[in-house]
Amino acid sequence: VRLLRLLRELWLLVGGLIHSLKVLCYFLSLLLLVVFAFALFALEFIGKSDRAKDSDELQAQWGSIFRAMLTLMQVATYDGWADLVRDLIKGPPGESEQGMPGVLLIFVPFVAICSLGILNLVIGVMLTSAVRVASRDKWYEEQCQLLKFYVSLSNVRREMSAACIEDLGLSEFAKGHELLVTREMVKKYLADEGSDLSHSLTAAQICEEDIDMVFDEVDSVLQVFRNNPIPVVEFVRGCSWLKSEVQPLDVLNVVSGLTS
Repeated sequence: VRLLRLLRELWLLVGGLIHSLKVLCYFLSLLLLVVFAFALFALEFIGKSDRAKDSDELQAQWGSIFRAMLTLMQVATYDGWADLVRDLIKGPPGESEQGMPGVLLIFVPFVAICSLGILNLVIGVMLTSAVRVASRDKWYEEQCQLLKFYVSLSNVRREMSAACIEDLGLSEFAKGHELLVTREMVKKYLADEGSDLSHSLTAAQICEEDIDMVFDEVDSVLQVFRNNPIPVVEFVRGCSWLKSEVQPLDVLNVVSGLTS
């Protein structure tokens, strides 16, 4: 468990990468298409120029469509692209007339589209995917905690009902008497640390202050006196209202049926 907790950040990164694979494939296709289009221009204006015919270096960089694409990928990743473009613009030493300042019309739009546009969009998509995976992981964790709470709450209702039946007596319960509890009874159940009911109340994170708040709220809704007992189901509903942002009583009934 500790190892999984330590690797949680790594899982978020891997999950974000996996979640963005489809979009990354689209970006890769778009990047190759743009690089291929600019490589065609570079091959015509640089690879087939008079200067490139007498230069083995320019032939190695721009002599074919594939070489031009590799060189443009170097430019897109900022791998020494400034020196590469500067040499094309200035020309060989002592032969400035062979310079090609017109290549700026190729490199400036290419850098703007690929380096500043597409590659930054890839980073943004991956970050968005990582945040989305983190949010989904947090939501799953919250739902697991909520489910544990309702399981504990259903145990509280079952065990508190059993305790009330024991206090009331089976004969009286058989006559149709409603199962009622007072705040003093619930506090007594909570204080009995060796009982299953106390364990369920603790698992549901219900303390004495919560018991008072639940009874005060139920008393105000049912308009009963402070010391009057309330039905067990109303106490459980009050705990559901207190500990969760919503009141999914149907969920509680389902969980109660599964755990009974």
